[in-house]
Amino acid sequence: MTRSALKPFKNKRVMVTGRIHRVLFKNYLDRHSTFKPNVRILLKDVIVSGVSIDHLWLYETNKYYALAMELIHQRVKFSANVVPYYKINRNNNLFVQDYGIKRKGNLVTEEAYIQNNQYQDKIYEKLPDIDFRLEDFYSKEN
Repeated sequence: MTRSALKPFKNKRVMVTGRIHRVLFKNYLDRHSTFKPNVRILLKDVIVSGVSIDHLWLYETNKYYALAMELIHQRVKFSANVVPYYKINRNNNLFVQDYGIKRKGNLVTEEAYIQNNQYQDKIYEKLPDIDFRLEDFYSKEN
């Protein structure tokens, strides 16, 4: 599917799963800069909250180059926000809105993510069943 399938998730946090296919510098001369988003990471076979997408590009700072190179050709899972951006349509030179992702969580392998989260219980399961109304605790006399 195309990235327009991400439109319902605009400005929302989603779970992203994909295989890191390629990692490269956007500008090799800026490889020592710490704050520029200079590393491009190509994710293939991406699933964004159940929606399958062919590929997505992540733009990260230089500290993610070594981490992404260790995870190349592995499936990763992380949380991200879907963000809109504008690009130029090559057919008629008009700006077109498209959708990408901005990573919020750490890049970890899918197996490690499942292993870390398998024993976490939901907070609702830990709470006892409570069935009451606030009026029962506060009398109208006070």
